[in-house]
Amino acid sequence: MFKFLLPFLAFLAVTLTGRAQSVRWEPGSGTLALNQLSELSLVFDQCEPKNDTVTLPSVPGLTFTQPPTRSQQTSVNVVNFKASTSKTVTLTYRVRPTEHRPLTIPAFQIDTDKGRQTVLSASFEIGDATVGQSSLSLTDIASANLVAPDKPVWQGEVFDLRYNLVIRGNRPFRPSNNLNWNKDPLIVEAWGSPVETQASGSGQPESIITQTTRAFARTAGTFKLGAAEQDVIIATGQDIFGRATGSNFTITSQPASVTVKPLPSPAPAGFSGAVGQFTLDSKIVPATAAVGEPITWTLTFDGTGNWPDIAGLPSRSVSKDFRLVQPQAKRTTKGNSLFDASITEDIVLIPTKPGAYTLGPVSISIFNPATGAYETLSTKPVTIQISPADLQLKPPSSTPASSAPSDLQPKLPPSTGSAALPAAAAG
Repeated sequence: MFKFLLPFLAFLAVTLTGRAQSVRWEPGSGTLALNQLSELSLVFDQCEPKNDTVTLPSVPGLTFTQPPTRSQQTSVNVVNFKASTSKTVTLTYRVRPTEHRPLTIPAFQIDTDKGRQTVLSASFEIGDATVGQSSLSLTDIASANLVAPDKPVWQGEVFDLRYNLVIRGNRPFRPSNNLNWNKDPLIVEAWGSPVETQASGSGQPESIITQTTRAFARTAGTFKLGAAEQDVIIATGQDIFGRATGSNFTITSQPASVTVKPLPSPAPAGFSGAVGQFTLDSKIVPATAAVGEPITWTLTFDGTGNWPDIAGLPSRSVSKDFRLVQPQAKRTTKGNSLFDASITEDIVLIPTKPGAYTLGPVSISIFNPATGAYETLSTKPVTIQISPADLQLKPPSSTPASSAPSDLQPKLPPSTGSAALPAAAAG
């Protein structure tokens, strides 16, 4: 009989050990607060995750923070002088429901160091968040809204966006510095510093914290903007010393949308995509020079607009009687602005013959959202006088007049009139 009993006991021990290994959600049910962070734990009994990263099922209406916090607990139990070891590994996730409806985390398979385990489903009701021990919901205390233009804007037009956080009542609060927002499909500057104002609404005081930014859209259409989210610590009570205690809440703004109109068609031939308010300036120094003396022609394009989509300046043409030094364009932004900038391009001209030469005009086409029309910016032509070289001030040349030009002199393409300068890439 003992011959059969020992294998049975061994089989029973293996079976019990196998059953002790499990993975489950804690809690497996209950209520989560809408748009508020809560903790859900994935508990591994008598096993641990096989991989460093655990792949969770997708749950519409519920977001998981990654990576989770990992903890481990090992205990030793002694019964009748026999020791047994118990190990629990816990992965704690911070979760946030984003929809006001019941949700279920479906059952899924997970690989552990003891083999594959099944995690049973977990279901939750979604309720309104309440502040402290009061019966007030979070929406009674705090709200946020994202304000976009209520009229259509032009494709490429820079427009203002405003975010308002409203805290009602005389409750101490502290908003976080991070304002989370999905800016797609807009091109957006960083949010400005918050400005707090006081107001009175619904018969109670209100603190309004406002942040602004600017944006533009590259394509036309009506776009629903993503909700902005901000963590705020709001006072919910006092400790035994009378100091305010608070809880962390995530405030989600109301949705907003913006309508973007396409630019009028057809665009002028000289239009390079610049949308905004700009100026074009030309400066030539000096206005008179001798053969061989350098002349600097500076072109500056400046203003407010869709600078991320502006490549550079238009090309310029000069007589073949000038040697040309390759222009270098420089882009300068104003402060931390994305939409206030200028491009400056200097061209050095070295005259090889005396005479009167006209430089310019230079033109560029833009679209002005303020007028809703294309405009052409042009510089005035400037005539410069080139006199013969003062040979008495120069050392005699040992190079015959018929010799080839030096390496410092760029070779210009054959022309009977003028040579076009390629526009330098904006840097």
